[in-house]
Amino acid sequence: MKLKRILTFSNIIFFTTVVLLLFSIKTYAQWSYGMEVSPRQSPDKKLFHKIGYTDIEIKYGSPSVKGRKVWGELVPYDKVWRAGANNATVIEFGEDVEINGKALAAGKYGFFILPMDNDRWDIIFNKVYDQWGSFRYDEKEDVLRVQTLPVESKFTEDLTYSVESKGPEYGIIYINWERYKIGFEVKTNHLSHIEMVLTKSYRKADPILKWVCYVEGADYLLKHNAKLDLAIKWINQSEKEVLALKQEWNPKYTSKEFVMGNMYWIKARLLAIKCDFKGALEAADKMKMLKAGFLYYPTFKDNMKIDETIANWENGKN
Repeated sequence: MKLKRILTFSNIIFFTTVVLLLFSIKTYAQWSYGMEVSPRQSPDKKLFHKIGYTDIEIKYGSPSVKGRKVWGELVPYDKVWRAGANNATVIEFGEDVEINGKALAAGKYGFFILPMDNDRWDIIFNKVYDQWGSFRYDEKEDVLRVQTLPVESKFTEDLTYSVESKGPEYGIIYINWERYKIGFEVKTNHLSHIEMVLTKSYRKADPILKWVCYVEGADYLLKHNAKLDLAIKWINQSEKEVLALKQEWNPKYTSKEFVMGNMYWIKARLLAIKCDFKGALEAADKMKMLKAGFLYYPTFKDNMKIDETIANWENGKN
C-alpha cells in the first residue's frame, strides 16, 4: 500500500514536471514570436515619410552593434536577413511606386535583404509581412527583388532607416548600420494626384485666394513640363477669377499684383512652349503694366532673365 502511494506521488511529480516543461516551451515560443513581457534589447521603431503625395511607413527592430562584427558574422552572407531585429521589417506604400525602376503595387510587404560578400545585395519585398524574423521566409512569396550595391559609411551603432528626398516624386530609402549604408530608389507618380490635390485646396482656400490655387497648380505643371494643356486651362481660370474678384484684398497676404505678375509670367511661358508667341508677349505686357509697391517683374527681372526671354519670343524663338 505504501509502495503504491509512493508510485502515485511519483507519477504526480512526473506529470507536473512535464506540464511545467511544456508550459515553459510554449512561453519561450511566445517570447520568440515577439510576445515577451520584458523590454526588447532591440527596440521597435517606426519611420513615416512622404515622397510626393505617397505615404511610406517602415516598422523595424533596431539592433545595436555592441562591439560585434556585423556583416558576415552577426548577419551572415548568402542568407536572407530580416533587415532589422525581432519581427520581420514591414514596409508599406500608400500608392503604386517604382523600386530601382521596377513597378511595385501599393500595399504592405515583409522587407528582407540578402547580403553578399563582395557583390550586389538583393532587396526583397515579400507578401508575408507578419512573421518573426526570416525563419519562415518563403522565396515563393516574393513580389519583387532588386539589387543594390552597399557602400561604406560612417559608423552607426543602432540600425537606422531614413529617407532622403530628391524632389516631389523621387527619394532614396537608406538602411545604416555599422559601417555600411544600403539604399534603394523609390519613385512615385505624383502628377497623377495633382488635380485631386488642387480641388481639395480650392475648396479649403480663403475666397480671396481661390484663384491662387490655379496659379500654383499651373506653375507646378510648368516646372515639370507635364500636362501643359491642363496648366493653360488653370492659368486662364486663375486670370478669370482674379479679374472678377469683388472682395477687398487682405493686407496680410502678399501683394495681389505680385501674385498676378507671377500668374501672367506663367501664362506667357506656357503659351511660348506652345509656340503662341503673340499670346506669350501679350501676357508678358500685362505683367509689366501692373502697378503696386511690390511687383513680380522688377523683383525677378534679372535673375529670371525676363527681358532676354521676351526678346527671343519677339524673334519667334523659345
